[in-house]
Amino acid sequence: MALIEEIKYYWNLRSSGFSDSVLNDISKGSDVLFGKISDYFAGQEVRDILDVGCGPGFFSMLFGSKGYNVTGIDYSDKMVEEARRNAEAKGVDAKFFIMDAQNMDFPDSSFDLVLSRDMFWCLERPEAAYREILRVLRPGGMAIVSDGNYYLHLYNKDYAEAKETLRSMFDNKDVEAGHEYFNKDKVDFGIIENLAKEMPLSHEVRPMWDVGTLAAIGCDDVSIHIRHAYPKGDSRLVMSFDIIIHKGD
Repeated sequence: MALIEEIKYYWNLRSSGFSDSVLNDISKGSDVLFGKISDYFAGQEVRDILDVGCGPGFFSMLFGSKGYNVTGIDYSDKMVEEARRNAEAKGVDAKFFIMDAQNMDFPDSSFDLVLSRDMFWCLERPEAAYREILRVLRPGGMAIVSDGNYYLHLYNKDYAEAKETLRSMFDNKDVEAGHEYFNKDKVDFGIIENLAKEMPLSHEVRPMWDVGTLAAIGCDDVSIHIRHAYPKGDSRLVMSFDIIIHKGD
């Protein structure tokens, strides 16, 4: 089975529990996150939004409920089913399609804003996805990619040590954090760990890789917001981040 199909199979298995986790996050209040993300594109004219790797529809529901025209795509058909169901239940009029972020069907210059939440780390061809995002953005548009070094610990000693420290700190707090929904489907996380060994971004220190890749493919305006970092001597290990990409006019 091709890697992209193995990744799809895994997320299909996780779709129900992941959907419950997203609904739990939405129910606890998402206005703070909406404010943080919308601050990135303050002052820009945004009407049409693409949610890439939409999963069960977190960003689609969040921005659709604020009146934006939202389209969500995901390669997992089960995730798209969950997204459609969730959006309808929330009264959000969003469109969803089963589609590969690395090879989108949309015409050039279709969207004002592209959003992506925790998708890039599990792509087979992440550079192709960045090229596609830039292609479907309108001139003057923006993309916001939220992601992290989620499996760098497999190849980097410093990140492996940090992961073990963090695991010992938080293992007993999962239920308190609402993560009782996260793996309701009882899926073996070893599946994704094995797949991550084959994913190219598991080897890369990010967001440095992203900035270099975007610069190489012609993007001149990229900024970074570090969301979480782990102290390491007089430096730090970046755990998660937002990448803000502006497409030139």
